[in-house]
Amino acid sequence: MTMAQAYASRALGENSRSDAAEDILANFDLFDRQVRKAYDYYERGKLEAAAVAASWAADIASDTHCGLFMSPRLEHLLVSIGRQFKPPVPAAQYQRKNDFKRVLHIATVLLPVGGHSRMIRRWIESDPTRSHSIAITRRLGKISEDVTAAAKASGGEVYGQLNRRPGGIFAAVEELRSIAREHDIIVLHIGTTDVIPSIAFADTASYPPVVFLNHADHQFWVGAAISHVVGGMREAAMNLAETRRRIEKKRSVSIPILVQPTYRKFSRVAAKEALGLDPDRVAMISVARPDKYKTLHNLTYADLHAPILRKHPESTLYVVGAGDRPDWAASDMRGRIVPLPLQDPRLYMEAADIYLDSYPFCSATSMMEAASYGTPCATRFILSKEARICGMDHPGLAGPLIEALNDQEYWDKVSELIANKEMREAKGAEMLEGVKASNLPPAWCTFMEAAFARASELEPVDNQAMFPKEEVERPYLGDPDIRMNERYGSDRARIELAKAHLSSFPLPQRIENWQAVVRDGGFVGPKEAIRCLLPEWLVRILKDGVR
Repeated sequence: MTMAQAYASRALGENSRSDAAEDILANFDLFDRQVRKAYDYYERGKLEAAAVAASWAADIASDTHCGLFMSPRLEHLLVSIGRQFKPPVPAAQYQRKNDFKRVLHIATVLLPVGGHSRMIRRWIESDPTRSHSIAITRRLGKISEDVTAAAKASGGEVYGQLNRRPGGIFAAVEELRSIAREHDIIVLHIGTTDVIPSIAFADTASYPPVVFLNHADHQFWVGAAISHVVGGMREAAMNLAETRRRIEKKRSVSIPILVQPTYRKFSRVAAKEALGLDPDRVAMISVARPDKYKTLHNLTYADLHAPILRKHPESTLYVVGAGDRPDWAASDMRGRIVPLPLQDPRLYMEAADIYLDSYPFCSATSMMEAASYGTPCATRFILSKEARICGMDHPGLAGPLIEALNDQEYWDKVSELIANKEMREAKGAEMLEGVKASNLPPAWCTFMEAAFARASELEPVDNQAMFPKEEVERPYLGDPDIRMNERYGSDRARIELAKAHLSSFPLPQRIENWQAVVRDGGFVGPKEAIRCLLPEWLVRILKDGVR
């Protein structure tokens, strides 16, 4: 019996494990083996290999939920690595500031498109009294020029070469430490598996306070051990941080999603005409990336909305970002439910009479953008209250948002919106006021300033007491965990995950793990095999160049 199965026997009883619980246990076993491998490297003095193996373990837990939102073992290991890895010359004692003038935003990647890049840019533009710099720990290809321009306009710098210099993770750690000490406060916008900040700022008293922006609140992530405050974008995220990530209540603060102020270029009628839509038809819009509309339990997004469209022949649903959906054909709603490729959704947003949330993966940012046009919004939440992280309770949306607790209620409420133009206008106005009060400057800035103030008031995190040695976590097999894999789990093959980390290892451990991939037949050809033998800094230079 494995460790995970032993826990399951106590938690559920041998004969009552659900399929979802079985998946969690299998994922936990993979995670546990990788954590043990990371500790093995650490105990043999291979600190950098231990750090890469820890990132790999986090990748397993983030990709496929294993009953955890945080791992005490990984947090303890990363702190231990960080406290052992010291620069050759001791740095001068860091003097903590009470007045934060220089902000350092740290991102794992900074892509030209995507919500994370937009949020950083909007943050900088919404806070013109401070200088804002950006450090990118794992730069891949081109970076967002809009964000870098905003940082430079504020008087800040852009540090985009951390993973392009010889020395691997520890070279990036050393440079990040030096950069951080030139700033007054740090904001982490990092990916779920980015271990570099956790190692760099393990000695929390020696660096500026860290504000962790919890943008991946439904996933496993690392970084709890270094965070002076964790900014939750919604109430469910804050509750989960306090109950499952070991964040003290005093360190859990609200930082809502920040959206771009919108200005109508067209009226609804003019936007419909510009798109070639009939201005007399009710246009329902949904906007998200394709995986947010995946089929769940044989129910497609089209199936869910077909009853509404049959009842209301005057309506059409446009799903921007869904892409080609052959799985929707059986709904017999061709031409009434229109899946569209990823594109700039602005004109559709301006044309929308009603905005419908994506499902099974909600899309809060898109909904807030729709609300900022004064469009009524509807969503569906049919799970238990313990699974609230799978729904919508974001500041700005909670309250005016139309939320149905079962299918019939959803169909009835959307039908009422279709039939009642006055109701649409009234609910749309409520949505707009909600977003103005939480998600747009200057109101959003009050949340940011409160988070900064809390960071200045609190003492540094005592992460050695917070995550003691040899504590072993147990996978949780109830809500919301049993919902995570079916909604958000990745189907990335384990061998692909292994290859993603090879270039980050020091040479001896890179060869060791590379040989394991070869034995498993994991490389598609000689070119890929050779690339995975190269260090990450060289791969990035060859692929992207240095600038």
